[in-house]
Amino acid sequence: MKIPVLLATRLDALTDFMDSSVASKADIAALRGDMKGDISDLKGELKADIADLRGEIKVIKWIGRVLIAGVLSLVMKAFFL
Repeated sequence: MKIPVLLATRLDALTDFMDSSVASKADIAALRGDMKGDISDLKGELKADIADLRGEIKVIKWIGRVLIAGVLSLVMKAFFL
């Protein structure tokens, strides 16, 4: 008689576990909505970071051009004047 009681107990535990661990369509839809919001937030942050980096790259390019012009002027002065 212990076996049917043990099986019934395990069956109840298994059904409780399955009810709590299986996601419903509503759960999945809610999670999908949350993930879309998070992804759109991350896209906005990345676009802002990329814009900052582009500004810094422009400054670095400008500095490089000024340095090249300075070196060229020194080379021309050394060889042609």
